[in-house]
Amino acid sequence: EITTRLVGSEMCIRDSLMNQLKAGVALNFASTALRLGTAFFMTPYVLSCLGAVEYGTYTLVSSVIMWMILADFGISATVSRYVAEFRAKKDQKKEAVFLSNVMLLNIISGLVVFVAGIIVYWNISFLFPSLHGENLENFKVMYLISFSYTVLYFPFKVFAGIPAGHQKFIVPGLINIASAMLAVAASVLFLWWGYKAITLVIINVASGFAILAGSIFYSIKSLGTRIQWEISPEIVKIILKYSCWIFVGSIADLLYWKTGNIIIARTSGPMDVTLFSLGINFSNYFIIVSSAVAGVFFPKIVSMVALNQTNQALTRLMARVGRLQLLFIGLLMMGFIFFGQQFLTLWVGRTLGSSTYICWIIGLLVVIPLSLPLVQNLGIQIVQAKNMHNYRAVILLLIAVCNVIVGYMLSKSFGAPGLAAGTALSLICGQCIAMNYFYHKKVGINIKVFFSRLLKGSLLPALILSATGALLARLIPMSSLVPFFTGIFLFTACYILCAWLFYMNDSEKSLILNTFRRFRKNT
Repeated sequence: EITTRLVGSEMCIRDSLMNQLKAGVALNFASTALRLGTAFFMTPYVLSCLGAVEYGTYTLVSSVIMWMILADFGISATVSRYVAEFRAKKDQKKEAVFLSNVMLLNIISGLVVFVAGIIVYWNISFLFPSLHGENLENFKVMYLISFSYTVLYFPFKVFAGIPAGHQKFIVPGLINIASAMLAVAASVLFLWWGYKAITLVIINVASGFAILAGSIFYSIKSLGTRIQWEISPEIVKIILKYSCWIFVGSIADLLYWKTGNIIIARTSGPMDVTLFSLGINFSNYFIIVSSAVAGVFFPKIVSMVALNQTNQALTRLMARVGRLQLLFIGLLMMGFIFFGQQFLTLWVGRTLGSSTYICWIIGLLVVIPLSLPLVQNLGIQIVQAKNMHNYRAVILLLIAVCNVIVGYMLSKSFGAPGLAAGTALSLICGQCIAMNYFYHKKVGINIKVFFSRLLKGSLLPALILSATGALLARLIPMSSLVPFFTGIFLFTACYILCAWLFYMNDSEKSLILNTFRRFRKNT
């Protein structure tokens, strides 16, 4: 009877954990969809209410603050991982000491942010000489509000990662979604009432504090989190060792995707910040689509590496997943090439006018070279499974530094498109050339085999779709929503037909058909 109770209890715990994981995945997708949907529908509304110049100033504040958050040094990323480990070992004391050490390190980081933030504030006019008069004053107010929130947030960042360490996802997910929805509703109302960018910053800060307060309350009251104030050199060493390469990777990401607004603000002005940020944001949609496919295969890759599967097997898997990613990325990329300018005109053309053409050029310059590393996203998972991510982080950091230097030089002569060209050149040199050399020579992926499998059967559909896209863009006047979506529908139908007839193999067709059958059965 005791054995039966123990087995029943263990099954209940397992079922509860599985429910948390399923709910966590669902809430994560819901949160991502909400974030993308909000950005899509709110951007033209906010842009029309603020105007292109004030919108650029508002965006610039966010980019500057992102660099201050980097002073976290990747420490907060350790929380979920080690809380889960100490809980598995039932070592509550070590968990309590670990959390106190993370808080102490975050307090030190917060002090670094405070000093750096004060220095930046007193040198805003020097750093951004293109800001004048009301724009400069608005920037200073928004900066001080965001900066104050960042400094106060740092010591308590530890609580954001505790629920995940307990594998509790439902309550934090609901808190994040509810706060985001309230923030969007408040933003719409206040903009409708005539308030401007400073109010949006206040709303975002209030939403951040609400999420933080919810995390603290949930961690202490519901999860029973305790903190024992004791400095442990051993734990500090573990934290810093684990966070080191996360920090390097974060620097590389920020140099690639968040430095552009700062450079443009210095060399051109807030109007060009708006154009650059809108153009570069399209890369986020591509990254999200690609990552959603690759992330599913990470557990399988870890198992393959642990079981000493051959590099040939990993190459075949990378090519197989890459072909699936190319189906989605190819549709997005070709759609943006042929219909991107019309979309931007319908989306934000009322505010930006003919400048939407510049946004489209910026998007093209970044999206086209970005497409190759995105269809190779599984390579990142393989590198992580083989514990070789430190090499990748160093390569990307070096290329990202070059991106900033080249982009800055080009932006002084060619503005926002010049900066985008610098990013494109860095993507080609770093992600397309250097990383493929690394995959081939160090990781053991046969890149020649990968590309031969990836591109097999792609030439004919690429030619047909290029001609179709150009023809539709020329024949259909896409000055309103109905003809625009008609063109998109016809091109998508042609894309699916060409992919099915000329590109996809029997295995890929079976995968698609089985997915539809399971979906129909479940619904």
